[in-house]
Amino acid sequence: MPSSSPHKTHWGWWVLAVLGLLAVGVTIALQFLDPWLRRKLEQQVTTASHGRYQLRIGELHTSLRSRTLTLRHIRMRTAVTPSPDSAQLPRVRLAVGRLDVAGVGLLALLRRGVVPLDSLVLDSVALQLAALPKTGGGKALHEQLPVEGVRLGQVQLRHVRATYGPAKQPIIRLGQGRLSAQDVLLSAAGAADAQRIGYAAAVAGMLQGLAVQVPGHHVKLLRGAFASSQQRLTIDSLVVHPNRPINNQREKTTRISLVLPRLLLTGLNAAQLARKHLRADTLRLTASRLALTVPTVKPPSLHVLLAPYLQECRLKRLEVSGGTLRIAGIKQAPAAGGMRAVATNIQVLPREAARTAIYYAEA
Repeated sequence: MPSSSPHKTHWGWWVLAVLGLLAVGVTIALQFLDPWLRRKLEQQVTTASHGRYQLRIGELHTSLRSRTLTLRHIRMRTAVTPSPDSAQLPRVRLAVGRLDVAGVGLLALLRRGVVPLDSLVLDSVALQLAALPKTGGGKALHEQLPVEGVRLGQVQLRHVRATYGPAKQPIIRLGQGRLSAQDVLLSAAGAADAQRIGYAAAVAGMLQGLAVQVPGHHVKLLRGAFASSQQRLTIDSLVVHPNRPINNQREKTTRISLVLPRLLLTGLNAAQLARKHLRADTLRLTASRLALTVPTVKPPSLHVLLAPYLQECRLKRLEVSGGTLRIAGIKQAPAAGGMRAVATNIQVLPREAARTAIYYAEA
């Protein structure tokens, strides 16, 4: 049997050598990929904010085999002296313990179409936001992407703490929260889809220990939860305290004291609400205690107050059980206990002056 020629033997060794060099080159390149990507992300935030924000990433690890990207110990802070073209951006402090992206596809990124991702998860998030941006009307989120769009199977924010307003006296303080969104389509098609809530097909969230300062009052919420798939909103232990006590000394605005142990709203269409259409089936208020001091100036009607925020406000049924009511500031000083009330077919907006109704309700 004839032996193999020297040319074939040399050619085989040459192929093996090239493959070996290629493997070594890829291995070396992958070792430099993580540091390069970390620096690139940090520089991108500085460039996009014109030096207003500085991002620092403690750890970054990519895995081409499992198609994952993991970031740890993420910190973003605001520069002490803003540049003239970034002064409108508010002061922000952000800390994220861990960020995980799964299902990253390099080929999809290179095609620059709609990039599919399995999931995006942020854990242990702490946010301090001093104010909202002074200017609005910028590009939508999907218009700022370098690709046609991004489609995420799910997005999760876990263990979220946040404050809004001055650091020493924040207007809003969130003790704990979480948020999840399913089938998030960041693209022009996702933004135009009337069945989506923002870009998401479904959202769910939970808040604990929420405190809000409003004019003349402070509001505290023990717990609240919402799930768009169930069309259900629950609130447990909502308390509204006036800065001044409820008595007969009247002011220009109403003073309210409210204790609401339980609120349940069913049949809420979140996609319509995102487009200023509030439609729901039943609102149940249980064992509420309401006291108020009437103002010296008649307040605007409910439909006037809601008009800047909603185009439509309809509720099929309102149920109040076990409630108490006390009104101060008028001679009669009415009070009631053990209240039970039911109202049906409530329509606040659009306002129909000719509609026969008892304070917006048919009955």
